[in-house]
Amino acid sequence: MKPTGRPPKTQDDHELDGTLREDRHGVDSLAFRPEGYAEKPKDMGDHASWCWDFIIGDLHRERVACKIDTIKLSAACDWYQRYSLWGARLDQMSPDDSGMYRLAIVVNMAWKSFDGIASEFGLSPVSRMRMRMTNRDAPPAGVMTRKRG
Repeated sequence: MKPTGRPPKTQDDHELDGTLREDRHGVDSLAFRPEGYAEKPKDMGDHASWCWDFIIGDLHRERVACKIDTIKLSAACDWYQRYSLWGARLDQMSPDDSGMYRLAIVVNMAWKSFDGIASEFGLSPVSRMRMRMTNRDAPPAGVMTRKRG
């Protein structure tokens, strides 16, 4: 049986809207809020290192990425490294080369793998529109409701 009506708001949504009430929504002890900053791995290739340096500043400033995201961000940068190297090799091939088709598929796979991980961090215009972020230091926005009854 399908549930009827709209699904309930999450505690984060209530917090963003300024409607979170402890007496109604419970204590915020279940929300997992990791801390720290993602740390750049030491064994990255040149292209992966460039990718990390290019994206990490904005992710830290907006508090999208934290220490626990290091592995996922590192994987995205590794896929970017593969995409760059294989793409350069593909550019050097002649159209008559028999391995060009296979390499084109591999380059496409590397890009899709990078893009899939990167979009989880809001690194495309569409994924940025879907993200809901809040500044945890700012006071809650929205209309504060009074405690009733």
